[in-house]
Amino acid sequence: MTKASLLIFQMFFLPVLLSAKPQDYVAGRVLDEDGHELQGVTVEVIAKDSVVQVIKTGPTGQFALRHLPKTSFYLRFSDDYHLGEEIRGHLPSNLIIHLRKSMQAESTSVNTMAFDIEPTSIDSMTENVKVEAAWNRWIDNDDLTAVNTMQVGSYYTIHFDLAGIDYSRLANSSNTVSAVPDESLSSLLKDPKARQRMVVVKPFVETSAASISFGREGALPYMIDLDKIRKTAENLKQIDDRQDLRAISAVLAAVQIPIIVHAETPGCAQIGLAIWDGALRHPLDILRTAVDVTTGNSTSAFACGTDSSIKPLSSGIVQTLLSTSNVPKADAGLFFFEFATTTGEIVNTAMFIGPDYQVLSWQPTQALTSLLFSDDASSVGRQIQAARCKRLDSCVENFGPIAKMFSDVLFSDKNIDGEKAATAARKALEQLTARVGNAPTILMRFTDREGNTRPLPFGLLKLGPKLLGDASTILQPLPIPRYDADSVCISNWKNFIPSSLGGDDIVPDNYLQIKDSPTFPVLRKWSQLRDYLNETNHPTSQGEGLLLVAHHGAGFIRFEPTSSDFFYANDIKHDYAPGSVAVIGACSTAALTPLNKDLPFVTALNKHGIDAMIVAPFEVSAPLASRFAIHFFESVAAAREKHETPNLSELFEMARLATRRELSMAPFLDELAEFSLLGNANIKLCQ
Repeated sequence: MTKASLLIFQMFFLPVLLSAKPQDYVAGRVLDEDGHELQGVTVEVIAKDSVVQVIKTGPTGQFALRHLPKTSFYLRFSDDYHLGEEIRGHLPSNLIIHLRKSMQAESTSVNTMAFDIEPTSIDSMTENVKVEAAWNRWIDNDDLTAVNTMQVGSYYTIHFDLAGIDYSRLANSSNTVSAVPDESLSSLLKDPKARQRMVVVKPFVETSAASISFGREGALPYMIDLDKIRKTAENLKQIDDRQDLRAISAVLAAVQIPIIVHAETPGCAQIGLAIWDGALRHPLDILRTAVDVTTGNSTSAFACGTDSSIKPLSSGIVQTLLSTSNVPKADAGLFFFEFATTTGEIVNTAMFIGPDYQVLSWQPTQALTSLLFSDDASSVGRQIQAARCKRLDSCVENFGPIAKMFSDVLFSDKNIDGEKAATAARKALEQLTARVGNAPTILMRFTDREGNTRPLPFGLLKLGPKLLGDASTILQPLPIPRYDADSVCISNWKNFIPSSLGGDDIVPDNYLQIKDSPTFPVLRKWSQLRDYLNETNHPTSQGEGLLLVAHHGAGFIRFEPTSSDFFYANDIKHDYAPGSVAVIGACSTAALTPLNKDLPFVTALNKHGIDAMIVAPFEVSAPLASRFAIHFFESVAAAREKHETPNLSELFEMARLATRRELSMAPFLDELAEFSLLGNANIKLCQ
């Protein structure tokens, strides 16, 4: 075997003490000294005075280096970091590296250590193989050839295997990536008395520019063969280095989960699996992976944020759900999954991750789709519509009873243990929102039965005396989530605010009066909005802001409700650069009523490049929508004048605070909790 030296280039004379282990790759995560993931840290492989491989750590700090040179090499990290602690023991396939910010006064040193880096042949592994459960992911095309990228117009199968070995340790498995199962799943696999474990798998899709169609929908049951894991060493003797991944999987996999996808448009396709126990009571693991979808041209760029065509596989409930790059750190997370079982039953599951990272799960007593989407008078949407003020001087809205009903259903379970978990989660959220100081940030998400992400009016949940939207900052993903626009800012805004929305009986015209400037103008004419949305443009590298006040319903927008001038969401042609945002002060922009269930306006803007939005999920009063949008405009204008660079989350809070302070908005303040922040909340204004 050839020997190779691994040199860790670091700051501050901290030794790296590692012993040799046969392999030709290293993968892992880079964390700071507090254990937080570091995205965007450069990792270089240097051999013979040349950089032979360069990658950047991904959203969870992950990196994977393959085909390491058969000669001396070393790893070098970004110059502004150094290793923060000693590394001892074997060089594992999953290496956790803790880095600290370097100080200018600190000196540098280099430590070296010899390693065997040849790929491990199957024959050499059978004698002393260490059985460790691992998720393995690979992709093959219609010809059953393993690939790392997908081309538009073709069908592929993404394979997720659970086995007793990391396939990437095998010499003929260069097209696979692996991850360690969550402890919740690992503990079940270690039960010495069990031979099988049933799990329920729900695929979900997160696409960035690429649209992925699953060949299967809903929830699928799978049986894990625990004996396959226990007999890994014995089963390795049945295969050889010439067999492909399908043949290896057939022998080694304890469970095989194939997902059929269709690559439809270029970009980054992100696929996930939610793994639950057979009773859909306890989450066991969350997997997420990314795949580049190209046009097949040699010049096609990788869209998933790394230089390598092989994208890592992330696993772990807490790590995968709460580790979203470029968003403010979440204090807690609340996630809902809707399952359509093979028997046709609709089952909803809820999962809460608290500040202590404890995971609580339960099954709400009513399906969220019927609770929210139904046209029945008892649905949340219809009750809110009935409770809304019809005139400025006729009532003061009280959404308290509706919000309590909404909360009581979401935090409920017919099962005693599930009810205890739901109650504990609700209490934890109440305590979190009651704390003194900055409002907590809560990451929330609903995945429907088809595996699509849908924004919900979580701000209307009643926790203690307040609505959740008034006591916290709620972050929800867009249907197509993108969080990689970390180096752009917004300087160019298009502000469409008409002089009238149909007369004083709908919105007083004086509510729409605003002071603009030549450098930050307001566009009043319908023709200007129509031409803008109908424009076939070539977006620049600069993020763009869209502020729109209009009437909206079923995907159509108008300045006046009875006007024949309208624009349909699916006819939008205007494309947006990464880091673009939209703030929509309109009725029912993201509405969950039957005609608007597919969120046509939100989805259309998202597909055309918008990375973050502020919208109202249910129909809101036109005066409130208008004044909120006006206050957002004023917040942006004031920041620009002062050369300040607040992010979207901060601007959202400024606009909400200004709206609350406006006396004429007093009747509508409960509705203000409906406005939702979707997508990348960290996008900033330019100086």
